Amino acid sequence: MIKQRLWQLSLSMTSSYGSADDLEVLCSDQHFWKKVELGEATFSPELLYGMPAAQGVRRASQKEGIRIYLRDDFEIPDKIQLYKKLDQLESDIVDISLFDDKRRMISAMPLRERDRMLEGITDEEAASSASVSIVAQYDLTLPPAGIRGYHIANYVLLCRLGAFLDYLTEEEVFERLKLSSSLARQYFTSFEQFALSCAVGALFCSGKDFEEGILRNLYSSLYHPYSYWKNLDWDLDLQH
Repeated sequence: MIKQRLWQLSLSMTSSYGSADDLEVLCSDQHFWKKVELGEATFSPELLYGMPAAQGVRRASQKEGIRIYLRDDFEIPDKIQLYKKLDQLESDIVDISLFDDKRRMISAMPLRERDRMLEGITDEEAASSASVSIVAQYDLTLPPAGIRGYHIANYVLLCRLGAFLDYLTEEEVFERLKLSSSLARQYFTSFEQFALSCAVGALFCSGKDFEEGILRNLYSSLYHPYSYWKNLDWDLDLQH
């Protein structure tokens, strides 16, 4: 069962928060993945939250930092708003998005008209969030699901951080992660495809000023030797 839980939690590595804390937790035990394979690993709060172990003042500081992050980046000041945001993300995952609209517009354009439009975009416009140039750049490499992976990743992230702040119980987290895992499998066929969707989603939502950090996180999530995705299979049976 621990592999299934780790798979479900792993989808937040390419969220807006990134994978650094997850990787710190995983690297804290160099034999962790061997223990997983032998059935000897235990599921800890640190794995659930994606937060390194801490006590006392340091733990209080961690929690305050997460409260500020949720407030500033997601407009979530409390438990009630967390539930509302999770409901919103559930809709965002399946609904037609601004990215989808721009992608369809570009695809419907005659090639010359499309080229003229892209040539007329200034460098500042190209680097901004929701830029049509970002859509055009990744149009052919993304699956039909577009950037839905990014919404799924943030959904999983908010569940984990909600548990860290005692807004959600562990049982509530994994009940919700049944949905995010199912949708991820519905829309994507590999961790690589899911991660690309997340990276493009982050670029589209944040702008190209953050491109270096987004791509660095993409690489570490996929290829760090202790990463979830280097040690789990996309097609893992999640029912057992």
